[in-house]
Amino acid sequence: MFEVRWSTEARQALARHWIQGDTTRRRAITIASSEIDCLLRDIPTEAGESRHGRFRVLHEAPLAVEFILDK
Repeated sequence: MFEVRWSTEARQALARHWIQGDTTRRRAITIASSEIDCLLRDIPTEAGESRHGRFRVLHEAPLAVEFILDK
């Protein structure tokens, strides 16, 4: 199991989108962020798509995250 740490900027952006959304959007954001946390905690090396170096991108509608594997 791995540790997931969201940057301050990512947390602020997530909160901003959640606050601006209606009930349906907020639910989708909550579900997607929870799924992202689970995937990155359990299987980060398999989650998303690889990019340059240690960077990866994960899409979990309506969210997308860029993350770094820090081994």
